[in-house]
Amino acid sequence: MITLDWVAQHPLMMTSIDRPLNVLDTRIGEDMLLHGYDLSTEQIAAGDTIAITLWWESLHNQLDERSIMLHLRNSADERIIDADGPPASGGRPTTQWRTGEVIIDDRRLTIPADLPPGRYWLVIGSYRWPSLEPLVWSDTLETGRRIPIEVQALPTSR
Repeated sequence: MITLDWVAQHPLMMTSIDRPLNVLDTRIGEDMLLHGYDLSTEQIAAGDTIAITLWWESLHNQLDERSIMLHLRNSADERIIDADGPPASGGRPTTQWRTGEVIIDDRRLTIPADLPPGRYWLVIGSYRWPSLEPLVWSDTLETGRRIPIEVQALPTSR
């Protein structure tokens, strides 16, 4: 069952999708599961905005306070831009999660207009707030899950 709450300034749309398009089903920390994600595009032009929807599930009631990490990083693992913050734009903080609840977390990143074309990574993770202690993915023992994206060159005018 999926429960949708009105949060922030994003309108909700009807959908018949009951699971993410890109399935991960991977635990992060001891008590969060990332079912997967939906990505608006894997190829984007500098200056455009990319949307990602993360499908989280709580494995326990009332977790400690956490932030979701979403970074755009280059091949040298340098952070270009981020969209870190509480789940669902603050509408479903982890301290209110209930066992088995699925939280749909919609995030957007605007790619810097001057970013050179090439391959980049969206890096997803979570960390405790306010200590900033990163949580580890159970299958990789890393603190970030990488999704490749391609930033395309802007068309040149003649």
